[in-house]
Amino acid sequence: MNLSVHLFRVRAATFVVTVAGDLDLYTAPLLSPSLIPPPGPGPCHIVLAASRLSFCDVAGLRLLTSAHRTLSETGGGLAIAGASASMRRLTPLVAGSPSDAPVHFAGVTEALRACAEPGGEDFAGPPPASRHLPSFRGLGAGRAVPAGLRARRHRT
Repeated sequence: MNLSVHLFRVRAATFVVTVAGDLDLYTAPLLSPSLIPPPGPGPCHIVLAASRLSFCDVAGLRLLTSAHRTLSETGGGLAIAGASASMRRLTPLVAGSPSDAPVHFAGVTEALRACAEPGGEDFAGPPPASRHLPSFRGLGAGRAVPAGLRARRHRT
């Protein structure tokens, strides 16, 4: 149950937060500080890059909808990029209504274009791609895999 969080500033009030791992009741406090808008006037936009998020429970979705409501009060918002199909289906249910839910996008580039302010700085490209996860070659069906290395599978 690990969660890694990386924050990138794209423009003065636009941030990309990349997450990898599990977002649940125990790891949500690690993400929470990255979703707080910085002090200052004007709207703040945060794009959550969720393509490497392997699990998100209701506590994680509540954190995301709460952050979206907070950012929306000043004209900004939270956009989720690359979320799983189950996360896209559950987000409006947890938010209570589709209008209160963060908007989902296929990728970070589309999300940043959608939240670009007129006359703002041009988007220079997505944040640097993270390195690939190690693969375990030679671990066939006949070999025993240590419990800590087994991949959890979630139905989507």
